[in-house]
Amino acid sequence: MMPGMDGWAVLRALKRSPRLQRIPVLMVTLVEEREMAQALGAAGYLSKPVDQARLCDIVQRSVRRQKKTSEEGDESGQSQSTEEEHGHTGG
Repeated sequence: MMPGMDGWAVLRALKRSPRLQRIPVLMVTLVEEREMAQALGAAGYLSKPVDQARLCDIVQRSVRRQKKTSEEGDESGQSQSTEEEHGHTGG
C-alpha cells in the first residue's frame, strides 16, 4: 500500500481527469482484482510475483497503442479510444 492513497484510488483519479485519463495504467498487485482493474479502465493487470518478460510485453504493447492512438488523433483531429490489455497474469 502507498501512504494516503492506494493504487486503485490513483487509477480512479487518473481516469476522472480529462487531461490524464489517456495515461495507460498497468496494475501490479498481490490482490486478485482483475475485474476491478478492468472496470476502472486499467490498460493491463499483472499479479505478483511479476514475470519480467510478461511485464515488458504489456508495456511495449501499451506504448505502441499510445503511439498509434496519438497518430490517429493527429490525423483525424480527435482522440481514439485504445483497446485495453486485460486478462494476463505473470508466469
